[in-house]
Amino acid sequence: MKSDNTFIAGVAVEGTVYHFDKIFDYAVKSEDAATLQPGCRVNVPFARGNRSRQGMVIYVKSGDNTGLKYITSVLDDEPVLSGEMLSLVDYMHRHYYCTYFEAVKAMLPAGLNYNITTVYSAVPNALTDELTDEERRICDYVSGCKSSVRREQLMSVFGFSDFAPFERLVQKGYLSKSDDAYRRIGDKSVRMLRVCENSQDFSGKLTDKQQAVADLVCDAGEVSVKEVCYFTGVTQAVIDAVVRKGVIEYFDAEAFRIPETQEYEKLQFPVL
Repeated sequence: MKSDNTFIAGVAVEGTVYHFDKIFDYAVKSEDAATLQPGCRVNVPFARGNRSRQGMVIYVKSGDNTGLKYITSVLDDEPVLSGEMLSLVDYMHRHYYCTYFEAVKAMLPAGLNYNITTVYSAVPNALTDELTDEERRICDYVSGCKSSVRREQLMSVFGFSDFAPFERLVQKGYLSKSDDAYRRIGDKSVRMLRVCENSQDFSGKLTDKQQAVADLVCDAGEVSVKEVCYFTGVTQAVIDAVVRKGVIEYFDAEAFRIPETQEYEKLQFPVL
């Protein structure tokens, strides 16, 4: 496949309705033309609002892609469905009253499925002097993360019931947002606590329970939320209050999934 030609990918898009479901044509970017194959999943803009949707590439062909929307990103380095399985997708669509992508999902293991979600990143060199303390903590948290932060994660960390505070920071130019794909069953992680780098002396400004939390995190350096609750006897609400005051901060640490093993008695075979 030569990169100087133009290519079109036929994509089965997630979230369509059966009566207008079809294989939608998308233009392939030049940097993806050499590697994109049928059986790979992609992110595509869909409908008039160009909402980000997940899709499965059914075919790739050369041709004039003028007027077509471009594939946003390729999610797989190699195909996750074979040619035979893609043929089965078409068969299931015609015989079992399901959309093309519903047939795709039926073939993929749960651990391979993706969710499209909104993520936020910090805008470089943005001055935060005019922000409120809460807005500054949000920006500091996002800028301190190695990668973009999911909307659901931010809402959980700061205890918000909606995402309006993040959208205001986007409008003010302090955060940028985009859509990204995450595995529905991802790597296991543990919610941890550590002292904020720019934390000041908060002695006298914390309650006894909050001070106990701050002291434990300071002594340990990094400690899980579960351990803090166990050793101090406080609830999650107390920890959230200390985080909001800028003394400590949450972060996620990877935890390896180790299957539980059981000891079984060794079978004694009869001696013949």
